[in-house]
Amino acid sequence: MKVKKSIVTVAMLSLLAVVVGCKHNAKNAWADVAKNCAYSDLNGKKILFFGVSNSIGPGSVWREATDGGGYRLRLDSSKIPGSSNWVKNGSEFDCQGSSSTKLSGGAVVDFASSVAPLSADLKTEFSKAKSVEVKVSKLNTVLIEEVGFEQAVKALPPASPEKDEMSKPGRLVMYRAILVSGFEAKLSFDTDVGAELSAKLKDGALQSINGELGAGVNVRWISNKELVLSSPNSFYIAGELAKFDTGGGFASASQSPSVETIDIQKNPSVEVENN
Repeated sequence: MKVKKSIVTVAMLSLLAVVVGCKHNAKNAWADVAKNCAYSDLNGKKILFFGVSNSIGPGSVWREATDGGGYRLRLDSSKIPGSSNWVKNGSEFDCQGSSSTKLSGGAVVDFASSVAPLSADLKTEFSKAKSVEVKVSKLNTVLIEEVGFEQAVKALPPASPEKDEMSKPGRLVMYRAILVSGFEAKLSFDTDVGAELSAKLKDGALQSINGELGAGVNVRWISNKELVLSSPNSFYIAGELAKFDTGGGFASASQSPSVETIDIQKNPSVEVENN
């Protein structure tokens, strides 16, 4: 029996953000942030946005859903061993020093929900923020080294769940992912709203309710009007998917001598799927 976990921005450290067709959403907010890093591809047709995660990156395994569309995460990046042999750094985009992106209106709560585990009650409180200023120090792409990854998949024990999963038709592998470093967001509130929220949300680290698939965010109140969310570690937010088969690897699956990543559905839903 398959168990699906719908990933919505209300209840997560943005393990996966369900991108809906509205003007303000977490993906568009992150795209605005990325402009300060001279990176403009986040809204590209090949980019699957999934939110903030430490372990959904290159080498994670997906399938395209036939029941309503979207994409389903089958294996996170840690399930294929030896990543030091098949992960490599790609392009690097240094951001504009202390420059920040200021968001307001509907973008505030959508962005905040994508980096903190919000209950329905906290979402209501966050929606009262007047603005959020976001800055990151660096964006870079991290991608798969094809030969190393293909060898790692071939070396999986024949009876392992991972080998069985990779052998199923229609499997997609995240070939390239976008890594964010030096994240910080400052949310501004009216005094009375901030005081009420600070009583519910204390200083310290917030951990993802989805366990190791999320990413820890530190909470710090500057005053009862300003809340700072930051991450000491880098995290992934989006990536590109490529077809893969265990017999011939990437090139065989895409019927091309080089890897071609797929076009992503418009406004896809994203879910974690466990058998």
